[in-house]
Amino acid sequence: MSIKIIASFLVLSAAAAFAVPAEEPEACRPAARFVTAPWWTRRLGETRSQIMRDKNACYDLVLVGDSITHRWENKANGADVYPKLQKRYKVLNLGNGGDRTQNVIWRFENNGELDDYTAKVFAVMIGVNNGGKVPEGTVAGVKKIVGMIRAKHPESKILLQAILPHGKNPRAAVSEKTINPMLKAYAAESGCTWLDMNEKFLDEKGEIKPGLMMPDDLHPIAAGYEIWLAEMCPVVDELLGRWGKPDENAVVLPEKYARDPGAEFALVFVTDLNAPTAALRAFADDYQDAVLVCAKGADRDRLLADVCGRYRVFRFPRGRIDLTSADLARPDAKASLANYIRWGRYQAETPCLTRYGARVYRAKRVTGDPPALELPAPWHLVDGDDGATGCDSRLYYFTIEADGTSLPPPTVTIRWPGVGISSVDGARDVVRFADGLSLVPTASSGGANYLTMVNDGAIELALHHHVEGAQHGPYGGKVLPWKKIRASDNWRAALHAVFKSAGFASRSATEGAEIKLYGFDSNFPRRHVDHPEHFHVMLEWDNWKKNNVGHYTLDEDGFIRGNNFLICGGITGGLKDGYHPQRLGETTEYIGPSGNPLFSIEMLSGGRGLVVRSPGSPIEWRVCSEAPADSVAIFHRQNPAAGWQELVSVSVTDDTEAGEMGFVFRKTTGESSDRASIQYDRDTGRLLRCSGFGCAKLAQFDRVSRVW
Repeated sequence: MSIKIIASFLVLSAAAAFAVPAEEPEACRPAARFVTAPWWTRRLGETRSQIMRDKNACYDLVLVGDSITHRWENKANGADVYPKLQKRYKVLNLGNGGDRTQNVIWRFENNGELDDYTAKVFAVMIGVNNGGKVPEGTVAGVKKIVGMIRAKHPESKILLQAILPHGKNPRAAVSEKTINPMLKAYAAESGCTWLDMNEKFLDEKGEIKPGLMMPDDLHPIAAGYEIWLAEMCPVVDELLGRWGKPDENAVVLPEKYARDPGAEFALVFVTDLNAPTAALRAFADDYQDAVLVCAKGADRDRLLADVCGRYRVFRFPRGRIDLTSADLARPDAKASLANYIRWGRYQAETPCLTRYGARVYRAKRVTGDPPALELPAPWHLVDGDDGATGCDSRLYYFTIEADGTSLPPPTVTIRWPGVGISSVDGARDVVRFADGLSLVPTASSGGANYLTMVNDGAIELALHHHVEGAQHGPYGGKVLPWKKIRASDNWRAALHAVFKSAGFASRSATEGAEIKLYGFDSNFPRRHVDHPEHFHVMLEWDNWKKNNVGHYTLDEDGFIRGNNFLICGGITGGLKDGYHPQRLGETTEYIGPSGNPLFSIEMLSGGRGLVVRSPGSPIEWRVCSEAPADSVAIFHRQNPAAGWQELVSVSVTDDTEAGEMGFVFRKTTGESSDRASIQYDRDTGRLLRCSGFGCAKLAQFDRVSRVW
C-alpha cells in the first residue's frame, strides 16, 4: 500500500492558500515539508492523534520546536530522561525533526496543533534550522509563533529558550552572537520568560563539553537532556505556581504511561503511606497496569482531581480501589489487580460470572431518571462507562451478573413510574403492571447500538441514529454534536452514490470484498474508537479479518480534518498492520483481496471534500461541500484534464421520533429534486420499508448512474 502526496496539488494549494505580503520574511511564511521529509507527515499524524486522544485536556507543559525538542522521545537522545519530565508534568511534545520557524507556523495553521486543548506553559526553542543568513527573519518567525500561541492561548505562560550551542565553534555561530541576544530582548519586551542554559553545555574554551552531544554537535544525548531538565523544571514550576507542591511525590506512574497514552489503568490509593517506598516502586515497575497514589490522611477527591489534572486524562475502567502496602506485597497482588481491571473483582482467582441483559423502550421520547431495578440475590447491576448499563431518551438498557457459571437468568422487576414502556428487546416472559413490568433477560448484555443497515450488493450503508439525553459514553450529560452527525450522513450518502455509479455494487468489481460506509455511534461506550467523531470508509473481507479502514475525522462544522487509516490482517501494499495517520492533500489506496488497489480516495485541501479514483479508469468522482452539515455535492469528470460536472447534491434528514430517514437529491439547476425515504423501527432501528427504493437500491443512485 502507498500513501501518495500529490505534488502538483501541494504546489497549487500553497500558491493559493499561503499568499502573504511581499515584505514578510520567508521565516514567517507557512511552509509544509510533505515531499522533502516523508517522516514529517507521520509525525503530524502522531501529534494530532495524541491531541485528539486527550481532547480538551489541560497540559502543564507544551514543548514547541524542531528535532532537538522531538528527540526528548528518541532512544538515542532523551528517551531515558523524558519519563522524568512526564512524571513531573502533563506534557505535549510539538517537536518535529528538521523544522524551521515557517514549518512550525504551517503546523499551527494546518495541523491543529494549538487546538482542542488548554495549556499552562509553552516552552519554545526554534530557529537553528533557519541558518544564519537572515537572523532578523528568524527572530520574526519566532515572534509570529509566539503571537499565534497567544492568540489561541491568551492565559498561557510562554518560556522562550535560547537556541542551544552547536557546531565546532559555538560562540561564533550566528545564533549565539545575533539571534539569541535579539530573542532575549524580545522576551523582555513581550513578557515572555527567558531561559539561556548554553553555558551549561560549554567548557572554559567555549567548546561543547564531551558527552553531551551526538557527533553532529547539534543534538543532545541523555546527559544533555538531563541538563535541560534540571535548568527548565524550576522555571516551569515557578510559572505554574506550584513549586514544592507535596502531592507530586505521592504518585507512582508505570512506565507504560509514557509509552501508551491510550492504555487503561487501575487507580490504587495506598492508604497507609504518605510517600512511595522502594518496595512500592518495585511493585509499580513489575506491574504496569496500575497508577499508585499514596493517600494516608489525604483528601481522596482532591488527590483524584490532582492526578487527573496534572497528568494525561486517565481512564479508570473500574473507578478506583483502596489498598494497603501489605495488600500489594501479597504474592497474588498482581493477579488480583488484573482481575479487578477486567471484572471489577479484587481476587486472585479469575471470577466465574454469568451475565444477562435486556432493553426497555420508552413510549414517549423524554429525558429523565432511569428506572428502579429489583434483582433477586445474588444478582447485581453492572454499571460504568463500559456500555453495560445506560439510559437515554429512547431506552434503558442494563446488564446484570452473578458469581457462577451458566446460571439461569432471573426474573427482573423494572419500576418506571410516569414513563410508559412501549416494547422490550432481549427478554422473555414479559409481564406488565401499572408502573412497570417484569421480564427474564436473555441477551448476554444490554448494549445500545441504534442503526439501520442498507445493503446494496457489495456496498453496505450503516445509518446511525442519535437521540439526546444519553447518560453513558462520551456524550453523557452533553449536547450531541449535531453538525457532525448531519455531515457524516451527507458525506456517506454521497459516497454511496459514487461507489454505486462506479460499478462497485457488483462483488466481481470488489473481488468479493465489501465496501462499508459507517458513521459514528453516540451510543457506544466512552472508550470506543468512534470518539472523536468521524465516519468510516472500509474495504473488508474474510469476515472482518482483512480490512482497510479509513477514519475520516470531522471538525465542529463537519469538514474533514484527516484520516486515521487502519490496516488489519496483513494486507499487502507496503504498510504494516496498525494505524497510519494521514493529512489533507494525501491519497489513500484501498487494497483488495488480490493485493492490488481497488480504488483510492484523496482528501482535498481545507477538508472540503474527497476525490475517488479507480485504477485503470480515467473517470474521477468528487464529493465536496462548503456546508457539509446541510448538503454534499457530487461531481464527476471524464479524465483528469477535463472540467468537473456537478451531477447532484444530497441532503439527509433523520426523524428518530417518527423512525424515518429522508434523502433529498437536487439537480444542478435546482428545478427539481428526487426524494427517497427509509422507515425503521423507532426503538431498535430495524429496517421496515423503503420509499423510492427497489431491491434495497436507492432509485436516485440509479439516476446518477444514468447521468453518466
